[in-house]
Amino acid sequence: PDIDNQVVTAEVTLAENITSPAAFSIKGKNNALKFEGEIGAGTNTTTFTVPVADMKLWDLENPFLYEVTASVKTENSTDEVSTYFGMRKISAIEIPGKDFKYVALNNKPLYLKLTLDQSYHPDGFYTFPSDQFIKEEIQRAKDLGLNGLRIHIKAELPRKLYWADKLGLLIMEDIPN
Repeated sequence: PDIDNQVVTAEVTLAENITSPAAFSIKGKNNALKFEGEIGAGTNTTTFTVPVADMKLWDLENPFLYEVTASVKTENSTDEVSTYFGMRKISAIEIPGKDFKYVALNNKPLYLKLTLDQSYHPDGFYTFPSDQFIKEEIQRAKDLGLNGLRIHIKAELPRKLYWADKLGLLIMEDIPN
């Protein structure tokens, strides 16, 4: 996502070079996003810049996610994947009168309220008992007034990152040891 230019970049990588052009499309689910492009013959990678009209930003209070279906169609086949993204930007900005930079979400300063999350669980150590448990853990952090979790020691499971995206919680992940 690039909120400053109201676009999202889609990088398409195919398993092998294609011999004839292929059609690439993105279609929004419960949103107006729609894009069509072409992947040229003789390549297996292409990057598309997709305009996002009437952009809705993802933020902590309104974690809006663009759900989309991306597809590639050739003469003989169609491949399709459902995915999502949030239009958001995390950066460091200067605060007037200060000699340091501040973390910003969508170009606005944000005071980080995070706690350390080592994801230890009594029944399974790093294995979550269920998807519902993951969702409730993210919601519990929000209910405590936190706006993020600092994941420590391990790479976090994509499913936990999904719930953080869906419920509006930032994740800061340490490099695993």
